Amino acid sequence: MKATTLLTAAVLVAGSAIPASALFASGNGSTELTGAAAPTAQDTATETFESVVASYDKAQAKFKEDIAAADKKERKAIRANHPINEYWPRFEAMGQAGEGRALLWLAKNIRTNRAIKSKDRAAALKPLYTALAANHVNADWFEGALESLAGQSRVLGIDDTRALLGSMLEKAESDKGKAGVMFYHAQVLEKEAPEEAAALMAEILEKYSGTKYAMHARAANAKPEDSVVGKIAPNFMAESIDGFEFSLEDYRGKVTVLDFYGFW
Repeated sequence: MKATTLLTAAVLVAGSAIPASALFASGNGSTELTGAAAPTAQDTATETFESVVASYDKAQAKFKEDIAAADKKERKAIRANHPINEYWPRFEAMGQAGEGRALLWLAKNIRTNRAIKSKDRAAALKPLYTALAANHVNADWFEGALESLAGQSRVLGIDDTRALLGSMLEKAESDKGKAGVMFYHAQVLEKEAPEEAAALMAEILEKYSGTKYAMHARAANAKPEDSVVGKIAPNFMAESIDGFEFSLEDYRGKVTVLDFYGFW
């Protein structure tokens, strides 16, 4: 199936007078598109983000089964019909309608879309993250966007990544949100500007000590003497399995058992 998509449209205009960032983010909570064709003939009015993700995951699992069972000649034809060809326009339609998680899904899955060449990924990603920065910074799922942006920083380039993070910091309303942006900014700068990254970590510890990012910053700067037996445990934030946020400070003076476990 061939379709003109939001991201391929972004790539096409990247070298023209139309800035890629103009494809998304009207700034009023909606996401707009310049010159895109209808995504599919399927009626998506009743679709939800969760239902489309579940449907895609199921199709992806079937695709992998088909690839594993096929011989070498058959695999080429199967790969040409990857589920992303059908689902990409559906996520784009949701992103255009204001569903920020769909924009994040597109950013995370861009490598799977073979219609977007590696040399064009930066031009395709920028309008997605621009829209996320403009409209969704204070969403409860936005940490995933920060993690994704940090992971794509080499593709986007350090200057564009820093500009996006700066925009996100301006829009962040809560201490947790601000600390999160600063933490991932420090991650991006860790190799290129270690002194600036360290300064950001120090600022998190100073201004946002009650957030989980302060715990991460403290762990990153931990010294051997910090783990001496008998030393008072540093405060940290955590979240229970049912979504309840708490800090170790809440239990100061009480007998507290910390159970560390993992799977190997």
